[in-house]
Amino acid sequence: MLLVTYNLRDYLDSSIFSLQVFVFLLSLAVPICMHHCYDKEGLETVARKKLQSHYHQPGFPTQASSAPISCPLDLYQRDESLKGRSISPWAYVKMPEHFPSTFYEARCLCEGCILLNDENEPYEDNSHNSAPVVQSRVFLKRELCEGSGGDDRRYRLIPENVNVTVACTCVRPLY
Repeated sequence: MLLVTYNLRDYLDSSIFSLQVFVFLLSLAVPICMHHCYDKEGLETVARKKLQSHYHQPGFPTQASSAPISCPLDLYQRDESLKGRSISPWAYVKMPEHFPSTFYEARCLCEGCILLNDENEPYEDNSHNSAPVVQSRVFLKRELCEGSGGDDRRYRLIPENVNVTVACTCVRPLY
């Protein structure tokens, strides 16, 4: 029994065993690293699945075909949407350079807030401010995998928190 223990100890100390362990661990690590790198064609599918399963994504708002660029006093009483009836209205801006490649970000249209005068006509009141309502959202940033290049480009997806303006609200100014 003592002889067997001695031979096993010799084997464990040998460089052959160390090399075998190294090769075994390397064989486990390579598929794991490759599993997180995707070709350009599969990247969008993987990203969509990852966003749905790991990060809640809000739905897309409806966008009017001709959103006003300035404070829409003349449209205030006719619009039925929440963003149009708000006393601090907003429009949505597409940001295609992010992933998901399409999302909407609100842009405040007025510096002040829309109020009604005694004749029930809308006017912009600058004694209050339109302020953005910000929400943190998770996006997946595409990053080239190490050792990937030429025609065989592979990418990994890195989660990134981005603050996105989702609406505007009317607030008292800070003095």
